[in-house]
Amino acid sequence: MNFLWNLVSWAHDKRNAQALPNIRVRRRVEFRGAVSDIDDELREMFNALRWIVRAGAPWRMMPNNFPAWEMVYQQPQRWLQAGCFENMVCDLRSIIRVAQGRQGQPSAVILDGRTMQSTCESGPRAGYDGYKRKRGSKVHIAVDTLGHLLAVHVTPANEQERAQVGELARQVQDITGETVKVAFADQGYTGEDAAQAARNEGIELQVIKLQEAKKRLRAAAPALGGRAQLRLAQPFSPPRARL
Repeated sequence: MNFLWNLVSWAHDKRNAQALPNIRVRRRVEFRGAVSDIDDELREMFNALRWIVRAGAPWRMMPNNFPAWEMVYQQPQRWLQAGCFENMVCDLRSIIRVAQGRQGQPSAVILDGRTMQSTCESGPRAGYDGYKRKRGSKVHIAVDTLGHLLAVHVTPANEQERAQVGELARQVQDITGETVKVAFADQGYTGEDAAQAARNEGIELQVIKLQEAKKRLRAAAPALGGRAQLRLAQPFSPPRARL
């Protein structure tokens, strides 16, 4: 939800006004038995979408100073079906990579998965992850080496990560234009089936073992001036925000 909020905020910025042309649309909306022609700008409907994302409220609770909620609901569906948001994310990712001295499209990706706790509404879609001891859904993601999102695939939590390599690899190659040559993953992606699924999409799957990663971190400590205290048994705490 925060990601979508940041995305629509970027598109709404005046400096990026070309992302949403200032054109007008006419729709016939039926509300409580009355049919009327409503003429509103796409910008106003986009502002209403921003409010929905930020407030997390039902569509029918949209304030009256926005267009009718039926219109606001329909227009984002058209944007989603046309792939507008995906194209915006792809363009932003390429711009950021080029600004950091990288190629526009990545040649290496990182695969990982995370189990999300289920809610009452999940119902039969949820599964039980015995390793994490959680019932819910598992989100399988692929990011580039800078951490930018490339592909997402959601399954019940009982699905194995290695079984989703083929789907993630296919999505990654479709998005990047088949520029990815190698994928890094943890030991949850071991097995010949996972490696073959990646090779079918032209990607070499490299599984990084925990002990190997620890050795690399210890070897990097002297290069940091000896001041780095690497506590490998505990996760690193996030940096504090500067005031």
